[in-house]
Amino acid sequence: MKRFAFAIFFLLMLVPVMSFGATTAGIKPVGTTATVVSSPGSSQTNASRRSVVSPPRSGTIRMSPTAARGAASGKTAGAGATSDSRNAAAQPSESNAVAGPGQAFDTDAFYITLFSISGTFSFQMSAAGNFEVDWGDGSQFQAIARSGASLETYSHTYARSGNYIVKLTGKATGYSSDALTAAITFANSTNKDRMAAINGDLGAVFPMLRAPANGAFGTPRFTMTFKDCIRLTSIPSELFASLGGAPASNMFRDTFNGCTGLTGQIPADLFSGISGAPASGMFASTFAGCSKLSGAIPGYLFSGIKGAAAQDMFNSTFAGCGKLSGAIPSDLFSEISGAPASNMFQNTFANCGDLTGAIPGDLFSGIKGAPAESMFRGTFKGCVKLASIGDGLFDGISAGTPAGNMFRDTFNGCAGLTGPSATSGEWYLYEKWLSVGIGYVGGCYADAVNLSDYASIPASWK
Repeated sequence: MKRFAFAIFFLLMLVPVMSFGATTAGIKPVGTTATVVSSPGSSQTNASRRSVVSPPRSGTIRMSPTAARGAASGKTAGAGATSDSRNAAAQPSESNAVAGPGQAFDTDAFYITLFSISGTFSFQMSAAGNFEVDWGDGSQFQAIARSGASLETYSHTYARSGNYIVKLTGKATGYSSDALTAAITFANSTNKDRMAAINGDLGAVFPMLRAPANGAFGTPRFTMTFKDCIRLTSIPSELFASLGGAPASNMFRDTFNGCTGLTGQIPADLFSGISGAPASGMFASTFAGCSKLSGAIPGYLFSGIKGAAAQDMFNSTFAGCGKLSGAIPSDLFSEISGAPASNMFQNTFANCGDLTGAIPGDLFSGIKGAPAESMFRGTFKGCVKLASIGDGLFDGISAGTPAGNMFRDTFNGCAGLTGPSATSGEWYLYEKWLSVGIGYVGGCYADAVNLSDYASIPASWK
C-alpha cells in the first residue's frame, strides 16, 4: 500500500515537469537567420546573405472582417498564422498558399503570392523611383534605386521549394513614354505560373504623377502586366485604388489577357479613379481570354471615361470571356461621344457566349458621324445567347462613305437573335448601305438565321 501511494505521488510531481517541457519545446529564438541565394546582379554581398529576420514594420494595414474581429476581441491568430510576409515555410496545398481571411496587407504596397515555387522568380519594371522588394523568404530586402525608366528585370532565387509572399513597396517618380511599355509586368517572368494571388494596391507604388521627375512620362501603363498568369484566381477590387486621372494610350491593354484561372465577377470599382477623355487602346484586350470570369459586366466599370471616341479604345476588351452572363449594361459606354474611331468596338464582346437579353438600343448613343474602319467589326461575334437587337443601335452613324470592315462580322454567329436586324435611323442597316461589298460588311449576319428579316438581308451581309 505504501509503495502504491508513493507511485501516485511520483506521478503527480512528474506531470508539471512534462507540461513545462511540452510548452517550451515549440519556442523559437528571436532573431533567427535565413539563407537566400541571390540572383546575378543582386546588390547583396556574400557576407550579407545570412541576415537576421526583422520584426514586422509598422504601417497602415487592410484587414479582413474576420481578422479585425479577432484583433478587437484580443484573440491572436492560430497555428500557421503570419505576422508578415517573411515566414515562407512551404504549405501542403495551393489553397493554403493564397492569403486567407486572417492575412493583413499594407495599403501602400503590392503583394504576389507564389505557390510551390523552386528556383528563380522575376519581374520587369520600367519606372524611375526608389523601391524595395521583400522576397518573402527571410533574406535581406532588395533596394532598387532608379533614375531612369528603361525596362529592367529583377529576379531572386529561392533556396528551397515553398510558398512565399513577395512584397513591393516604394513610389515611382516617372515612367517610360513608350506606348507599349508597362510600369511593371510579369508577362515575361520566370515561373509566372507560380503566381497564385495578387493583393494590395499597384496604384500606390505606381501613381499618376502631376510633375514627373526629369521630364519623364507621368502616367503608368499596365500593358500586359499579368498577361498569361494562368494561376491567378481573382482580381482584387483595390488593385488600382490609388490611381486617379486621365487614361493614357494602351494603359490597360492586355492587362489580364489570357488569365484563364480568373473566376468571379470583375470588380465594379476596378477603374473608378480613371477619369477623362478616351485614349487609344486604353482597354484593348484587357480581359481577353479570361474564360472563367463570370457574372454580369458592371455597368459603371468605365463610368469615368467621357469624351470623343479613340482608336482601339475597347478593342477585344471582353473577347473570349465565355462565362460573363446577364445583359450588356446600357450605360457601359454612355459617356463616349463624337465621331466613330477605327477599331473602337472591334470584337469588344466577341465569343461572350453566356451574355443574354437584348443588346441595348442606346449602347452607342453618343457615337455620331461618318463610318470609320473596323469600328464595329466582330463586336458581338459568337454571342450565341443574345436575344435581340435594340432599336436604333446605330442611329448615330451617318450615311457617309463606307469604311473598310465597318460592320464585318458584327453579329456573326449570333444564332439566338430574334426580331428585326439592326437599324440606323429609319433604315435597316443593310438598306442604308445597300450596295457595299463583303470587304465592308461581310459576315455581319452570318448564322443569325432567326432574325425576322433574315431572308431580306443581302448575301453580301451574310
